[in-house]
Amino acid sequence: MSNSGSAVARSAGDDSRKAFVALVATSIGLFVVTAALGIAAAHRFVSSSAWVDHTLEVRHEIAQLGIAMWQAESTERGYVITGRGEYIAPYGKAKDAAFAEVQRVRELTRDNDTQQTLVAELETRVRERFTQMDSVIDTRRTEGEAATAAVIQTNGNVGTMEAIRSKLDEMQAAEDALLVTRRVAQDAAATRSIVLLAVTSVLFGLFVTTSASWARTSRRRRENAEANAARLSAENAVLAERERTTEFQEKFLAVLGHDLRNPLSSIRLGVRLLQRLPPDQHAATLERVDSSAARMQRMIDQILDLTRSRIGGGITVEHKPVNLAKLVADVVAETSRAHGDKSVTLNAEGEVDGRWDPDRLAQVVSNLVGNALAYGDDGSVKVDVVGSEDHVRLIVKNGGPPIPEALERVLFDPFRRGERDSKAGHTAGLGLGLFITHAIVVAHGGTIDVNSNDTDGTTFTVQLPR
Repeated sequence: MSNSGSAVARSAGDDSRKAFVALVATSIGLFVVTAALGIAAAHRFVSSSAWVDHTLEVRHEIAQLGIAMWQAESTERGYVITGRGEYIAPYGKAKDAAFAEVQRVRELTRDNDTQQTLVAELETRVRERFTQMDSVIDTRRTEGEAATAAVIQTNGNVGTMEAIRSKLDEMQAAEDALLVTRRVAQDAAATRSIVLLAVTSVLFGLFVTTSASWARTSRRRRENAEANAARLSAENAVLAERERTTEFQEKFLAVLGHDLRNPLSSIRLGVRLLQRLPPDQHAATLERVDSSAARMQRMIDQILDLTRSRIGGGITVEHKPVNLAKLVADVVAETSRAHGDKSVTLNAEGEVDGRWDPDRLAQVVSNLVGNALAYGDDGSVKVDVVGSEDHVRLIVKNGGPPIPEALERVLFDPFRRGERDSKAGHTAGLGLGLFITHAIVVAHGGTIDVNSNDTDGTTFTVQLPR
């Protein structure tokens, strides 16, 4: 029995050892497999993280290219507006930066055939746009402002820049899609890595430290990726603020030049009349010249005040008692003198008194009537001032072809002009008139609408709370 018991014990011990060895072997096998899978998952996470960083870098460089193009256009426009040579050096730097960014984006997207095709198309457009801007600058330097306006209207610069923005948006959209895919892959790899390392730590406590280290590494990499994204976002916000500031300064510089035209034309006309009229007939003409000069001075003071205070959210107004019919009549008389072959019919109905900013409303009337006289093909313009209980409406109507639907949607945006602009029609300019008009009306708490069709012509309706 003892021998039999020993044999049974040995057999049981052998079975236990075999079970233990099998368990150890199984555990080691599971560990090796789990560790291998965990290492593979970690490598995938590292690789996917690198691709995420790469995608973020490509998006940043594409954005930098857009900013370089904006800076080039801003400095080119500054030189065209002012003629000052100090804009040339920044323009050259922006141009160099733009081409450098194109090459940088090309290098970063070597692995992406679609992006390479877009980069090639984008470079063609960028070279075309700089050729246009170089031509404008050379024309402004050698032939003056008038010739420059003609070049700007004929060289298709708006279409080229829109094509560039479209390509940049298309490339950013492609990178955004890649970023989503790569972040999903990154998250999946991170999840697999953590799970496999956790399993390994349960099987062998010896590897708890290793699995924790991998987890910490994963977290650090994710935090680094998020920190990089946050840094890029902060840099883009700074650049956007600089762009907004540049646009603000540029807009109000353009406003100063644009809205001085009508009173300046009146002054010049008055001077020519003074040269022809005898001295005893100078009084009325001098009074008109003085009125126009005073309005020019007020506009300059107001715009300079806005520029100094860096107000970007609207135009300030100073409310005073105003008879809108008289104000409109005075501005119509001043504006129509520049269009001697066209007539303006003025009609006033109801109570038209209120508290508004007379100088700002004079700008509104001057812009709307001036546009109507310039664009109306039938040679006449009708202006109605209609008072109701709480509001007063200003209605300016002219005949002729309607405003194109595509232009009507952006009619009150800055730097937008109609297809019929020409120097001969005295409409060539920066396209700020209706933008300024809209801002002034809104500052008064009012509304401005436009209705344009083949039957009734074009009608602008301004409604002001009394």
